[in-house]
Amino acid sequence: MYRYVLFQLLKRYPGKFMTKLPLLFALLLLVSCNSTPTPPIGITDQHIQTLHRQFSNATPPPKGIEFQALSKFNITQPELEELSTLYKDSFNDSKDSIDPYAVVEFMEVKGLETLKLILDQKELTGEALKKILPQLDGFGWLASDDNKLFHLYREQALAGSAITYHSILSYRDEKGNSVNYFPDVISENKDNPVELKAFDAIFTIQNEGRTFYLLQGTGVGCNSCASHYFLLVNHQLEVIFNQDLLARFGNVSQFEYEKESKTININYTTDDLLETCECKEEKRLQEGSSCSCTYQFTGKTFELVE
Repeated sequence: MYRYVLFQLLKRYPGKFMTKLPLLFALLLLVSCNSTPTPPIGITDQHIQTLHRQFSNATPPPKGIEFQALSKFNITQPELEELSTLYKDSFNDSKDSIDPYAVVEFMEVKGLETLKLILDQKELTGEALKKILPQLDGFGWLASDDNKLFHLYREQALAGSAITYHSILSYRDEKGNSVNYFPDVISENKDNPVELKAFDAIFTIQNEGRTFYLLQGTGVGCNSCASHYFLLVNHQLEVIFNQDLLARFGNVSQFEYEKESKTININYTTDDLLETCECKEEKRLQEGSSCSCTYQFTGKTFELVE
């Protein structure tokens, strides 16, 4: 932050500071040794502090609280005015207290807007983004091997028994040009929307000068079931391949990507949630039947081979 301020001073008042360059360079050297990463130009500490403040207000209250005093929340006047317009029915009669769940929902959206503002910065290269991601409290994140595709996720504040996430994909080239998917749903096509979830791994696949990214994840689908998923995208974040299974805990024995052979191997036993061998036929099978599927990367997508 201090280096950014000095840069702006030199740019704005070059003559005034030219005689003090040795002192300025000494100061720059001193602050560069500071252990706190400096946000890139275009992103300030204020952006990150605002993000933290907004999400700190997006924490669900204890059960049984109908109204909470506005003074308990750390929100700005412009945010309060917007909140009063969007959630006018959530205030008490004296307008000094509000349903806390309305604040949680509103501030979660504001936090995501601030994050979008950060990710939309032209100057934010992959290397620069990788330095500031550890400062984003409450967010998990992954980066591809080439530091171009980033996945950020945060557990939704008002989720039910199934743990759900705000999920973001961001691709950035060496010049900082970016493609960001902020909605929790992206589309393979208009008739087949794909829900973005929290991923555990990103595999980079190179083929004839083109780069693909295979994302893999496992999540809690309900109290007794798990969701397993693969998603293949290109540098435009277009969905090329999608595989998603919801099954009872323990019934999926293999859901893996083999990097050397570029194959996806899936093995599971059918249950009341997963009644068919989806990759082979849609016919309903007896519960406890075995299913095995292998998908091979063709250079463009994954196709079923057995």
